[in-house]
Amino acid sequence: MITALRRFLVDSWFGRALILLCFIAFVGFGAYAGLSGSFSSGADVVVIGHEGITPQQLGRAIDQQVVGLENRGIPTAALAQPGAQQEIGQEVLRNMVIGREAALAARRNGISVSDALIRETVFSMPEFRNARGQFDRQKMLTLLQRNGLDENYLISQTKQFLFTEATLLGLGDSAQVPASLTAMVARFLTQHYVVDVIELPFEASTASLPQPTEAQLHRFYDNHPAQFSAPELRHARIVAMTPDTVAASLQVPDKIVHEVYVERARDYNQPELRSVKVMGTSSAVQAQEIAQAWHKHADWKELQKRFPQAIPVSLDGARREDLPDAALAKAVFAAPLGKVTGPVRTDSGWAVLLVSVITPPHLTTEAQAKPGIIAEIQKLQGPALLKSRAKAFQEAVAGSTNLEKIPADLGAVPASGRLDAQGRTEAGMPAPLPGTPTMQSAIVRQIFSQRKGALPHVVTLADGSAFAVLVDDVVPSHPRNFEESQADVRSAWLQAARKRAQNEQATALLQKAKTGSLAAAVTATPLAPQLQKDQVVTHLKSLPKAPQLVASALFRMKPGVPVMLEAGGAFWLLEVTARVPAPATEVEAVQRQLTLRQQRGMQTDLLDSLGQAYAHEVPPEKFNPALFRQTLQNAFQQLGIAVQQPARQAGTP
Repeated sequence: MITALRRFLVDSWFGRALILLCFIAFVGFGAYAGLSGSFSSGADVVVIGHEGITPQQLGRAIDQQVVGLENRGIPTAALAQPGAQQEIGQEVLRNMVIGREAALAARRNGISVSDALIRETVFSMPEFRNARGQFDRQKMLTLLQRNGLDENYLISQTKQFLFTEATLLGLGDSAQVPASLTAMVARFLTQHYVVDVIELPFEASTASLPQPTEAQLHRFYDNHPAQFSAPELRHARIVAMTPDTVAASLQVPDKIVHEVYVERARDYNQPELRSVKVMGTSSAVQAQEIAQAWHKHADWKELQKRFPQAIPVSLDGARREDLPDAALAKAVFAAPLGKVTGPVRTDSGWAVLLVSVITPPHLTTEAQAKPGIIAEIQKLQGPALLKSRAKAFQEAVAGSTNLEKIPADLGAVPASGRLDAQGRTEAGMPAPLPGTPTMQSAIVRQIFSQRKGALPHVVTLADGSAFAVLVDDVVPSHPRNFEESQADVRSAWLQAARKRAQNEQATALLQKAKTGSLAAAVTATPLAPQLQKDQVVTHLKSLPKAPQLVASALFRMKPGVPVMLEAGGAFWLLEVTARVPAPATEVEAVQRQLTLRQQRGMQTDLLDSLGQAYAHEVPPEKFNPALFRQTLQNAFQQLGIAVQQPARQAGTP
């Protein structure tokens, strides 16, 4: 998992540069307004030249990196591992150090950044633009204030990014990948294997099977005793505490609900919305021509082609205030549904419009919104509340030998019942265990590893969820007699008989195919419709629905030699009929992808080397490992990710 995280962290040279703008992503996500207060002040994690990297800056960068990893599919359980967290923290700090070194190199080389360039860069940041795509100073200030930042911090980070762009990022473009290398790999990956294949599932056997005799069933029963044994059953009492169960116990005051409702008044008190298409022009004559063409059922794309000088605008679910032109807004909200309206005189010229959707105004009362607001607050508070109650839960379990004295206000839920090692009840149904599938699996493992009557203890999972079990009864596994198992014995005998019959049919078909071809062997037989003929397989495109054994075997087969395999509850007959080069367009497309991927890797190595060279000129100093560890732990706690401590070795304090 650490290796996988490393690939996610460093798979792009440009990704290293993005860490310099982590503050932008941070305000964009609007994550944690109180983050800065979680770190110690008055000290730097590391100093480069005369500048230091503060715990606040490192914490924000870690936050942005973790959010990016989660968005790219890394599970929270993986991020909760100490090794993974250390890897993330070190990589983020390393990227920040390289960025600072690059900025220092820019200053040493006489590179300067003008106020105009900083202003232009900030104005172009999408996080600070309004709905019309224009820079919105108030939005910028609001986002900065929400996250404990100010304009000076924004300017300093933007300046640092521009320095880095000048001395580091542009040099990455000089890396080139040999075309001969990627062309050879692309040809290998795209080579076409033309395959004929037929799948014969065991259960699909059409052979006429005789009904088994009593003697045959008894013999089958005697030969497969483990198959007809009753599993070990254990009765256990369980107490579990998860973010959801703890959240459900949280009482949200009406005052908080009211404040949230007022803050989101725009969402709950929705005015009439309209979806509209507008053609704007400065010419009254052209507006009239547009209206006439539109009335004659010209569609939207056709109008744009016929009148390229006109400005087309399409808005979905627009409010009246979303339209900057007052005259246009009045016309849009007075226009009938589905009819071309105009020309209309606007503040900037003329407009012809068509309203396609009208959404009536809707008011959600505070009483109606209350359950959703409470549920949202509970969900947000659940992880932190779970952590704060962990110690009390452990103390309650330690003080209750039978798990019956757990305070209800902790948010722990009880359960009890009898189940087997697969988590099934005596009736063969999944046991209704609390928590996520991960917790349910952990509970089953604990029940079947814990001795009967052993004192319960708390087991804590990666996400902070916890549970305790008490095993109070064990029914050992035991053989079922023939009478109890007779129905299962008959079913298993018939299943084995179907597999045997399908094996005989597949073997006979294989022998016939060896004298000619697989396609010829099934011609004019009931199996002919099941033949998948001329299937094209490459190292990048596998056979649809084929098990791994079948998919990988194709590349080792000799053309014209049929093969029979057993996999996935079926017999597979395959024959590679040809191996041919892929079309040039397919090879070129894969080559471009390979070139891009390899070039990014080379760019990363180049920038690493350049960053190390800068670091030799101004080595980082005054690294504070204790502050680094504390910052890392605080950052993950703020994100609601449990920090697991490595297991201690025997003999260590």
